[in-house]
Amino acid sequence: MRYAGALGKRHLNDLMERAYEVQAIEKVRARALRLLEVHPLRAADACQLAAALVATQEDPHRLSVLCFDQNLKNAALKEGFLVNPQQ
Repeated sequence: MRYAGALGKRHLNDLMERAYEVQAIEKVRARALRLLEVHPLRAADACQLAAALVATQEDPHRLSVLCFDQNLKNAALKEGFLVNPQQ
């Protein structure tokens, strides 16, 4: 069990080294509010999609999105993201 925890921590550290942390909280909040007005999203999903929009500087073709929630998937597609791309 201890090995699995160490392996998980290593994977998390690897992921965090490649991740992009969105720090423009006010921009994310503003985008999330707009998304809630035009898509049937939960607040957390709107924030996730808003963060992706801010991270791509409003150019969703720069990023693929992986999601399994149908409402979030539909909203991401309408916003211009490539969703659940095939490898």
